[in-house]
Amino acid sequence: MAVTVRLERWSTCFGVRHRLCLRGDVDGDPARQVVTSGIVAVDGRRVMTRSGIVYELRSIDPDYRRWLVETGQRLDEVNPIRLVEELSPAATAANADDEGRRPLKS
Repeated sequence: MAVTVRLERWSTCFGVRHRLCLRGDVDGDPARQVVTSGIVAVDGRRVMTRSGIVYELRSIDPDYRRWLVETGQRLDEVNPIRLVEELSPAATAANADDEGRRPLKS
């Protein structure tokens, strides 16, 4: 069973090999800010990273929200993270691809 962590004041960033990652405060504690490993699966506001940890996205970072508005990007509050692979028909296969991406199970 995967560990689930609540992430407050979250935003996205790019990590190693330009993988989309998350940055935020664990359980809302600014002293416990993390940058995650690359995102491999998304289910609404639940995001799984390469490390196997599932992050539950709570409040978005106000500066990140402002940046999204200023750059004309729309934030879907229900499904705030979309992976590029989700847009590709090849990535919708039922099985995981070579990178280990797979649907996030509850």
